[in-house]
Amino acid sequence: MAQKTELWKVENEELIAVPVTVLDKERRLQEWLAKNPAKLLDMDILIIGKEVTTTLKNQNNRIDLLAIDKSGDVLIIEVKRDRTPREVVAQALDYASWIDTLSATQIREISQKYLGDVSKIDNFLADSNITLNTNHKIVIVAAQLDDASERIVQYLANKYSLNINVVFFNFHKYDKGGEYLSKSWLTDFEEQQEKIEIQKQGAEIATEYHFFNVGEGGGRTWEVCKEYGFLSAGGALRFKNFMQNFEVGNKIFAYVKGGGYVGYGTVTAKAVRIKDFNVNGQLLATYDLPEENKGLFRNSDNDESVDYAIGIEWHKTLEKKEGIWEKNMFVHRQTTCRLFNKMTVDILEKKFGIKK
Repeated sequence: MAQKTELWKVENEELIAVPVTVLDKERRLQEWLAKNPAKLLDMDILIIGKEVTTTLKNQNNRIDLLAIDKSGDVLIIEVKRDRTPREVVAQALDYASWIDTLSATQIREISQKYLGDVSKIDNFLADSNITLNTNHKIVIVAAQLDDASERIVQYLANKYSLNINVVFFNFHKYDKGGEYLSKSWLTDFEEQQEKIEIQKQGAEIATEYHFFNVGEGGGRTWEVCKEYGFLSAGGALRFKNFMQNFEVGNKIFAYVKGGGYVGYGTVTAKAVRIKDFNVNGQLLATYDLPEENKGLFRNSDNDESVDYAIGIEWHKTLEKKEGIWEKNMFVHRQTTCRLFNKMTVDILEKKFGIKK
């Protein structure tokens, strides 16, 4: 059934419907997506191209937006514009067939035209050993699709495990002034990614372990996480959701870009804002932390960008230079996920001395 989004404004305890209107220029939405991909698409991605010209012999031969995620997978973002729903689905699939033929070098050449400095890709990727364009995914952006087009997308995703989804944006205008943008996904984004991750890791059943990418930067370092017994993530609302999913007792392997797997521990405290995180009865913020860690407490009152921290009892930790890494071990584009890859788990259990 076609998606429908409704929005109400609360005024003097009364609900006033804010009607959906046609966005005056869909290019505005494209620009918003290019500037705010993490906020609007719930993905940690880097835009590497806009209006990318393909070699396809058809009337519409330019990809609206091209991006990569932390594991080097290429993301095709296609805005519906004035095409019929079936046309935009078919066009996105055609673009994916073209992307599939490109080498990592060609992807870098495309990105250089947009980014200028291709080293931005290497700084963004989760690990220096990652190869670009091993996989790709498709996001169709639309106000709505017809029932048949939705069935086609869901069939491709569910039957053939194609990483394709639709994000619906509706533009609302209130007659007393103000513009609003609402969003919904055709398929639950996190649920879809977990299914794909199972297939990607070559397993059918999740293990008892969680993967956690420490993501150094913005005040966050492995050294401070290790010393004070916590892990944190922030910068967008989705990270809050990730962190709040952890339960006391969950087992975690910590990973650091450029080092490998550096820690094994158990969650001892559920997620709280970093400014409220306690270490031995004392707020972390009151400790004499190195200057480089002061950024942890930036935007501490902003629910969308503040870091959320979970308490960790570390059973074994390593320095970054001693990190565990072997060819084909698992690394994830997002901050955290369940570990399914048996080879990775077997190596880590042995290296960290975990007895079953």
